[in-house]
Amino acid sequence: MRSKFLEEPRRPLGIGIEGLALLMTRKIQTDVARTFHLRAWLIVAMWFLLVRADGAQSTPIGSAVSTRSDASLQNSPQETAWRSPARLRHGILSATSGTFIADPTGLKFVPTTGTSRRWTYTNIKSLDMRRHRIILTGYENRKWHMPKLREFKFALEQEMTPGVAASLAAKVNKPMQNRVPDPNAPATTVIAVRRSDHFGGSNGLLRIRSEGIDYVTAQPHQSRSWRWADLQSLSHPDPYHLLVFGYRDSYGFELKEPLSRDVFNHLSDEIWEHNESDITGGSATVPASAPALGGRSPDE
Repeated sequence: MRSKFLEEPRRPLGIGIEGLALLMTRKIQTDVARTFHLRAWLIVAMWFLLVRADGAQSTPIGSAVSTRSDASLQNSPQETAWRSPARLRHGILSATSGTFIADPTGLKFVPTTGTSRRWTYTNIKSLDMRRHRIILTGYENRKWHMPKLREFKFALEQEMTPGVAASLAAKVNKPMQNRVPDPNAPATTVIAVRRSDHFGGSNGLLRIRSEGIDYVTAQPHQSRSWRWADLQSLSHPDPYHLLVFGYRDSYGFELKEPLSRDVFNHLSDEIWEHNESDITGGSATVPASAPALGGRSPDE
């Protein structure tokens, strides 16, 4: 007797092996596309959060939010504040409009909407000053455990004068970058020089003043003004080259006329004296029994 199972005709498998493979391929492609789009959206969202977090108007530790109005600053009996319309940049595309203010106690940014930010001069680590731009570096960490300290980049509508830049440098009293020298400041020695770099370089004047060294040139963003406190050391390998090593940047100059050894020794002595005074402190008292010059006597 033949089996009933063998007598029944085989039923078709519906879509077949090719159709099943096609469906599985389409499902895999759909899953891959969804995963790709999800990751793309996640990347965009993370970038947006990083930009917003890095540019959020929060108050750093050690600084205080000022509630005084601009009118109260103008009516203050203290030193007159310098101010300029400015834009605080957040990332590449976004920025906040407001007013940048420098008063006797610190720097302040008052946005058109939102909360003001204020930095006392003690809580400012460094400034990078240009005629229409200033970069402020404090002691605040960046968001998301990113490296380096947080920077605040301001685009200034009003031009910063050499007097304002020199005043801010004196108030912060730490190594910084001042790109706004005074070309008319009294100088004891003036030397024509050339500075070479990867973009061609510039020609200008090296002006030696009683307060420091200036490099004045018509090339944009190439001028510099160093106080003695901004300089670490000098190198004079031959009469026609001078290397200036600062705490924030270094410049190499090709001298168009020789620099005398007496002038170089004077510059080195000024830098040494200021560095030594910063280490020992102007008001610090050194015990009589303490060894000087690293344990050597002055006669050695």
